[in-house]
Amino acid sequence: MQRITREQARKFAFDWRDEPLLCVQPGESFEIETWDASSGFFQSPADKAIPANRPGFEQYPPMANPIGGPVYIEGAERGDV
Repeated sequence: MQRITREQARKFAFDWRDEPLLCVQPGESFEIETWDASSGFFQSPADKAIPANRPGFEQYPPMANPIGGPVYIEGAERGDV
């Protein structure tokens, strides 16, 4: 099974210029591993899970909710869901 690993899922916005990380056939299963909204930064109570303490939060928009992809689905056309 094809997979996008957590290490590959370090983007915070899609861009039309992004190359697909996977190319799959219709109906083919695949996995996308993702980080939580804080990219794994808050791992213990000592990390004080306050968004402003997280690296990247000072940017606008904040670097939160990492994504994995894009995924190219062979034969898909605009408007397919």
